[in-house]
Amino acid sequence: MCLAYPIKVVEVNKDEAIVDYGGEFRKVMALDNVSPGDFVLVQNGIIIEVVNKEAKEFLKEHGC
Repeated sequence: MCLAYPIKVVEVNKDEAIVDYGGEFRKVMALDNVSPGDFVLVQNGIIIEVVNKEAKEFLKEHGC
């Protein structure tokens, strides 16, 4: 079973994005339209979903 958790997009360049895995920055494929500051779910190096606004606010409130 694979587990995906929300991580923050730091930079976007065409179909690639740089995401912050708790201080470790990784390059991933961005299949959807994402922007810096978005929280996304990444699985196997590919953004599979952009987290909705309510979840993003929850993460901010809890220091994520």
